[in-house]
Formats: sequence, structure tokens, C-alpha cells
Amino acid sequence: MLYINAKKMLTLFRINDPLRLLLLLFLWLVVRLPIILQNPLTLPELHWLLVGEKMDSGAMMYSGIWDNLPPFSAAIYWFFDYIFGKTIFAQQILAMFMVFFQALFFNQLLFKKSLYPENTNLPAFLYILLMSMSFDLTCLSPALLAMNFLLVIIKHIFSLHDNAIDEHIFQIGIYIGISSMLYVPSLLFLGFVILGFGIFRTVNFRQYLLLFYGVFLVFVTVGLYYYWLGALLPFLENFVFNIIEFVQKSPLDSSTILCISMFPVLFLFIAIVKVIGEGRYINFQSNCQLLMLVWLGISILTLFISYQFSGFELVIFIPAAVFFINYFFLMIKRKWLAEVLMSLFCFGILFVSLGGFYKTNPITQYVSYKDLLINQQEKRFIEDQSILILGESTHYYYHQQLATPYLNWRLAKKHLSNLDYYNILIEVYNNFKKDQPDMIIDQTGFSQVLFQKIPLLKDDYIQKDSSQIFYLRKNR
Repeated sequence: MLYINAKKMLTLFRINDPLRLLLLLFLWLVVRLPIILQNPLTLPELHWLLVGEKMDSGAMMYSGIWDNLPPFSAAIYWFFDYIFGKTIFAQQILAMFMVFFQALFFNQLLFKKSLYPENTNLPAFLYILLMSMSFDLTCLSPALLAMNFLLVIIKHIFSLHDNAIDEHIFQIGIYIGISSMLYVPSLLFLGFVILGFGIFRTVNFRQYLLLFYGVFLVFVTVGLYYYWLGALLPFLENFVFNIIEFVQKSPLDSSTILCISMFPVLFLFIAIVKVIGEGRYINFQSNCQLLMLVWLGISILTLFISYQFSGFELVIFIPAAVFFINYFFLMIKRKWLAEVLMSLFCFGILFVSLGGFYKTNPITQYVSYKDLLINQQEKRFIEDQSILILGESTHYYYHQQLATPYLNWRLAKKHLSNLDYYNILIEVYNNFKKDQPDMIIDQTGFSQVLFQKIPLLKDDYIQKDSSQIFYLRKNR
């Protein structure tokens, strides 16, 4: 039965029937649940678990945890640790259902706006399919959390031809601000909003001010919260002043990125060329197409201000990809050709993503998640110790707890490199004494400088062999 439906997937979801959405949910569970049950854990997910665990132990974000994770995302990870503990399973389950409801929301949005020659459930199917192109795309990432609000922004912008009252414009600013507090690159979509104003409505200067006031209000509210708690300066130093970062490395190699994006990019390019070449659209449809091209361009820009590019960043591309690829399949007049291309599209994406994850086909020599996944079986040290890693490789934290505030090495080394200043020297020493690590793993050689500047710390630790691992003296 599944084989027959797979051959006629386009026809199956081309019919606008709510019951087909239940079938879509079933197919999504079939694809996603086996992966979740294997409990894969990626480096970014471990990072979010550490933030949640540290906040749940009483540490405040930015002052007690030196990291630039956006505050609303950090609060969500704290909530999950408070309810479920240090486990990724609950997050992955929520993310799976969140993706499904995003697909339904986007499908309904396109349905109501009559953007296509026929109303179908195909956008929802394409949304789910594209979210399957990499197993880590469907994790509870800041980007996925922000997408909930970005989709609402698309809805508001597409509705500007109906109304553009001040309340809606202010709400759009609020949504941009919230999404930025979840995933900082979302702030770039202000360009999408501003262009939408120019295309769909004549918006005056006061209304533009309302938009920016909405964004500003969210930032100021968060700033006042940290000011009230006496942590405004750490909030500014560790988050606001580090909002923009540029990609320096990726846990996915170039061949993996190329493979998982090959089919979506190819079909997206063909779809855009086909849609632009058609040219027979009403003004509203043409304007929406222009806006989604802008969305695509902004999505590309977001990749350059994310320090460590991973598969979950690609979620930003999904709405634009679904928008154009759906056009492409509906424009094909020969049904047999449309079915063949849809089968090729589905098979190509699943062959690469599932084959790469399960290592079941020849594609695995080009798709590697080795540097992205945590080896959960490796237990080199005693579990549940508090440790500090001087460096960027954080995989040892999985079985351990973070000691001191220095989670983000890029932020920590700026502080630790200024030990010639007395006030910083005292602050570093106090941070170690308040939350002293049972073990320090030095990946950068910085421990020599640290112990030279603070001899009292050196007396607390012993180096048992030639490795750069220092153990706390238990008799002190």
C-alpha cells in the first residue's frame, strides 16, 4: 500500500482533503520516529542541554553562563531541563510535531490566499519532505522555534493588500523581535517586511516607526529584565555585542552539505526559472513570488552570520522552497511526468538523508555526520563530574556537568586573555572558586597561562600524565 502511494504521491496530496493530512502525519511519524528512538545527539543539541542544565542549577544566562544563545531560546531549554532533565528525547518529540503543525499552517496560508491554480495539500507534504533532507533539521533548534513566528509574519505580509492598520504593523514588529530573541538571524527579515510594505501598501513614516518600535520594545523589555536582575552588563557583553558572528567552521563537511541539499536546490532552481518564465499571474501572485525570492536571498545571508553552520540552519529556506517547488509541480501539464518527477524528488531526498544516517547505501561515503554527532557510548571519565573545557570541542560534556560560567570558549578566551588586569584576575579566580571544576580539559594550552597568573588554582590541581587533563586534588 505504501509502495503504491509512493508512486502516486503527487496525486495523493493534490486532493484537498483533511483526511490526507492524517496520512501525512502517519508518513512523517514513520520517517522520523525510528531516528528519534535511536536517540542521536548532535553537538548543538548538547550545547542547548548544557545551557538548560546550568540554568536549572541556578545560574543566570550571560552572567552565570557565558554564551551568546538568544535569551528566549535559553529559557525554553531551561524549561525542558526543569521538566524532563538532561535528555534530548522530549525536545525531539516536540520538534517533530512542531514541524507538522508548521506545515499545516503554511499549507492553510497558501490555500486561503489562492496563490496557485488549484488548492491542494501538496505544500504541507513538501514542507515535511524538505524537513527530512537532513536528520538534524528537525531538532528543537533556535531556528525552528523562530520559524513559528516567521510564518506568522509571512501571513501578515501577504494580508497587507486587505488591511494595513497600525495594530497589525506593530504586531509584525513584535514578532520580528521575538523571533530574533529566539534566533538572531531572524532580524534580517526586517528587509522582507519593509519590502512587503512597499509592494502591498503605501505605509507612511509613522507606521515604519511602529514597526521598529515593536522590534525595539522586545529588545528593551529583555534588557530591562536583566537590568532588574543586575546582569545588564553581561547581557550586553555576551549577547548584544556578539549578535553578529561570521561562519568560521561547520561540523558538516562540504560533500555532506552538497549531498543533502543537491535535490532540493536543483528542483528549487528549476522551479524558480519555470515560475518566472510563465509570467501569467495576477498582480498579487507576482508580488508574493517577488517577496519569496527576497526571503530566499535573506535566508542565504543568515548562513553567513551563524558561527557554526549545521543542518538545522536550513530550516529558514523551507518556506521559500515549498512556495516555488509547489508551483513547479502544479504547472506540469502531463500528469505522468509530474508523478515521475515527484517520485524522483522524494526518492532523492530520502535516499540521501536516511541512507546517510543509517549508512545503508553508497551515498554514505559522501555523507558523514561523524563530527556532528556525540558518541554517547564513550565514557572516558567518571560520569556526573563538573568539568571545564578550555577549547571549542565540547563533546566531553555529555556525561558531565559544566563548571564555571565559561561555556562558550570564544567569549571566555576574551576574558581569560586579560589576566594582566587585576579586576579580571580576581573575577576569574572567584568564578573558579564558586564553581570549581573536578577536571579541566585543556585543548588549547591555555592552562599554562591560567596557572601562571593564578598560582592558587595550580595548587588545587594535579596532572597525572602527559595529557592536558588536570584533576582536582581531593584532599584540598
